[in-house]
Amino acid sequence: MRPDTDTLALLLVAVVALLLRLHHLDASSLFMDEIHQFYYYTGDLAQALQGSLRQQQPPLDYLIGFLVYQVNPGDFALRLPAALFGTGTAVLIALLSSRGIRAMGGDDTLRLPVMVAAGLIAALLPYPIYISQDLRPYSSAIFFVLLLVLALDSLLRAAPPKRRHYVGLSLATLGLLFSRTLSPLVVCLVLGLTLFLPWVLGRSREPAMAAVRFRAQVAMVSALVLYLPVLYLIIANGQRYLDVGNAPANWPLQAVGDAWTAQLEPYGLELLWLPLMGVWAAWRSRKPWDRLPGLVVVLLAGATLIHFVVFHTMTSYSYRPPYLIYLFPAVLILSALGAFRLAELMRQRFSLRAAQWMVGLVTAGLLLHAGVATLDFKSRAIKTDWRSLVSYINRHQPDDFLWISHAPSLSADAIWDPGLYGFLRYPSGGIIGGEVSDLVTQPEIVEALEGSQRKPVLVLFIYRDYLLTSRSRVPLIPRPFGVDGVQGLQASPALERVDLTGLILLSLKDSSGNSREDLSRLLYEVLVANPDAPYLTTVQAAFAALQNTEEKST
Repeated sequence: MRPDTDTLALLLVAVVALLLRLHHLDASSLFMDEIHQFYYYTGDLAQALQGSLRQQQPPLDYLIGFLVYQVNPGDFALRLPAALFGTGTAVLIALLSSRGIRAMGGDDTLRLPVMVAAGLIAALLPYPIYISQDLRPYSSAIFFVLLLVLALDSLLRAAPPKRRHYVGLSLATLGLLFSRTLSPLVVCLVLGLTLFLPWVLGRSREPAMAAVRFRAQVAMVSALVLYLPVLYLIIANGQRYLDVGNAPANWPLQAVGDAWTAQLEPYGLELLWLPLMGVWAAWRSRKPWDRLPGLVVVLLAGATLIHFVVFHTMTSYSYRPPYLIYLFPAVLILSALGAFRLAELMRQRFSLRAAQWMVGLVTAGLLLHAGVATLDFKSRAIKTDWRSLVSYINRHQPDDFLWISHAPSLSADAIWDPGLYGFLRYPSGGIIGGEVSDLVTQPEIVEALEGSQRKPVLVLFIYRDYLLTSRSRVPLIPRPFGVDGVQGLQASPALERVDLTGLILLSLKDSSGNSREDLSRLLYEVLVANPDAPYLTTVQAAFAALQNTEEKST
């Protein structure tokens, strides 16, 4: 049997999305957070599961990564699950856009091109590609959000629902809950409450549908009950959530706008009119709000509000753009509904040909705009380039060097200090080194430098705003608050400087052959060249420790 047109359209979206995600999948080194997650794969299964709890995340992404690591430990293989989830996300956006149009009673002549456009835009935008090439539980979580919406819509559209519909809804809920911690809970809460809306608004009071909605809620709650023991362990193993004592007094609403700008780049807020058209189209359809158009509207509005309030009430962390896992897929689906309604208005007022031209021109403009941004994104080095550092070491006889890494102290908790994270993933024979803070806390290390002839090299990790493209207005990963970075870092004439993406290597041009003496002079030259850099506070303490040890020995 030949595949129908919809199947071919979804296959086209899948191929484009997959190719864009496999391209340069392992071009960049694993980033700090990726390496932190990867580290838990190197032991047994218990270590991987415990690692997820230490990171206050459910175990699904860690379990998948651990299993992949047993087959192939390469960067490409470890990032492949995220790429596959991202491909599935683009396909689900196209599929849900199509189902939403049909739920509004739309004409098939215009539905298909709008469906393909929504999927291709989802495949092409820089942010969805980025998270689909990241060894972190973002791509999987977004996929399960859409899978849950699809399962819920399929159950409510069935006449009557079969057992498989309820089982599918429960499994989709469970998959979402096991992907991340806070945002999936918010999504499940909002979608569960949405089942009450038709009754509250007086649009659907049939006893049969009321029973279906009740059983759907039971299916979702059963998944939540299975997840509760894991949630308890997540909360018990860390201080990120329920940290109400340090919660900020003011909620920066701009954070939601920043998330919109970062996730939908290059479109930004100028795209707002299209999803607003989708909201209007959903309202005009006069369908119950637990049908697909209403589900997406309520999900976007309700989850954004509840997530934002709960996050800023129960944690002391900053609200980063990737945390809104439902934002860009919901906006793209609503944009598809809005574009379709606009095309229908054009068809009614003018002709079908005019409506088709309108859809084609809007789609071409959006795809061209996104394509230019994607080319920019693909040509940029965004993550810390640990591979180039190891290559540099190997080119310069690693046995002759002492590597001292440094990062600013952000808090009493050193969990975010990147240190020599890169060497956990990209080892090089003969590397000897440590943290610059060790020179302050461990005097025996300072004493051990006496007699060593290795040339010290100071590795500075650069905290910076991580921008997806050269024209990004909002960083995807903002520089930690209070860290000035090293934009003004100067190198004295006595120092050699090597700049890599995210790293700066500093060493002396002339070595005395004594590691402790050279390290003391290296830190001195760095401080003299940068007397007012708060980033180098730890270097000041390390230099003082070296001087103190030298005076004692004298």
